[in-house]
Amino acid sequence: MVHIGIIGTGHMGGMLATAFCEAGTAHLFIHNRTKRKAQRLEDQFPMSITLCDDSESVVEQADVTFLCTNAKDLPSVLTSIRTKVQPHQYIISINSHYTLRDLEAQLPCKVAKVIPSITQTVRSGILLFMPGNRLTHEDEEQLLALLRRIGEPHLIEETQTRVYSDLTSCGPAFIAYWLLQFTDAAKQHGVPEPIAQHLLAAMAEGVGRLITEKQMTLQEIITRVAVPGGITEAGLHVLEATEKNLFIRVLEATQRKQENLTHSADDTR
Repeated sequence: MVHIGIIGTGHMGGMLATAFCEAGTAHLFIHNRTKRKAQRLEDQFPMSITLCDDSESVVEQADVTFLCTNAKDLPSVLTSIRTKVQPHQYIISINSHYTLRDLEAQLPCKVAKVIPSITQTVRSGILLFMPGNRLTHEDEEQLLALLRRIGEPHLIEETQTRVYSDLTSCGPAFIAYWLLQFTDAAKQHGVPEPIAQHLLAAMAEGVGRLITEKQMTLQEIITRVAVPGGITEAGLHVLEATEKNLFIRVLEATQRKQENLTHSADDTR
């Protein structure tokens, strides 16, 4: 049984802890600055989680430790675990503001980065995976096998982090926003909100399966649904007129925010 450590059990850390516990075949050692959050997880999974008093205790007992703290707290965590972590252990950061080079400069062990998604709550969706230079091919395969327990890992270059994160990690919020707008419009036409959300969720799942199981492209789906001169085409014309270059602007906004946060993180090191 693999021993997994999680330092920081906020939104993403707590989600990862829950996903690994529900997947089974792992024991977790967790620590959070606010003990109450970690305690709730231990209460929920008493046979799978051990609550630790500090970060050092986590890395001393775990084979693989996920660092899930925010950028402001990460420097102090790295300092506290530096002398405790061993060269054969794995440290995985989910913080996009710290580079693999930063991590390897401060830790003597094998490091990697992972960008998770809220979809791992249901053990689905993509986890972006970036291996450090100390990882062998065997190391990578072991970590990928671990991540497959809660989702689908996708290997990327670290320089690609921002745009890929927009697709996989920010993407659920962007898509949910669009579906919420669709839901609100349907409400104005008499469809109860719970029914509209259920119908749209089932539709979105079906579209995903058309892509993954039937290898249909997005353009092919549009073409097959939007008959020339038909009702769907009329609706598409509205979208095309009002939302031109929308996602280009979204990607530009997230890139600017990433740069600002990275500069702020640099100032704390």
